[in-house]
Amino acid sequence: MTDHVARPSAPATRQARVAELHRLARADYASTAHLRRQNPTWPVSPAAALAARNEPRVPSDLDVAISVAQQLLGSDSVLSLREALRLLLRALGAEPIDEAEAVRRSVDAQFPTIAAFLARERGEGR
Repeated sequence: MTDHVARPSAPATRQARVAELHRLARADYASTAHLRRQNPTWPVSPAAALAARNEPRVPSDLDVAISVAQQLLGSDSVLSLREALRLLLRALGAEPIDEAEAVRRSVDAQFPTIAAFLARERGEGR
């Protein structure tokens, strides 16, 4: 079937139009190659986006600290400012500790299996 509305810059036949669409699609795909190299999951499929939206979000340290501060403000118990700040710093993982404790926490974070074994040996976690 002949295309009667062909413009001067457009392909006149159906096969030529399909070939032109394929050429444009390849060019478009090639233009986003750098985005796919930076993020292999790009573009996200609609199903993956919906699944990601429904997954529970893991709260950050700041989210936990904000929650702790809001609970402290809303509680009826009277805490000293020192205790409130200590709880807030603990939620952020920034409480003041001595050097030996800092080293132990660092090693525990890097080697959780060994840390669990040593904790059991020390009798912690019972």
